[in-house]
Amino acid sequence: MFATTISPAGEQSRRQVSPDLAFALLAGLAAYALTALSPAILNDSDTYWHILSGSWMLDHHVVLRGDVFSYTATGAPVSTQSWLAEIVMAWAFRAARWAGIHALFGVAAGLTAFVVARF
Repeated sequence: MFATTISPAGEQSRRQVSPDLAFALLAGLAAYALTALSPAILNDSDTYWHILSGSWMLDHHVVLRGDVFSYTATGAPVSTQSWLAEIVMAWAFRAARWAGIHALFGVAAGLTAFVVARF
């Protein structure tokens, strides 16, 4: 692939786009499409838990440390190792419902594939 640029003096020059970069972009786009358009990405019950936990943390401005959702174990200690991801998932869900979650997961998969393909 070639990209044509015009220099300030008005001269045209051609520079070649790296095939490695083109492959990385294609890998990232493919991973995004496969992830964002896959209905099976949400077949995990933990997705609901993460969105609810993130929403609770956004509403209360504190990281979740105890169980506030169950009736029988209220106050039991909870290890929230992925609190930042839960907050981002709650933002995506609040912004665009399930389409926001699909887009978020697609962007994460696409960026991961792009970075891996670059190396």
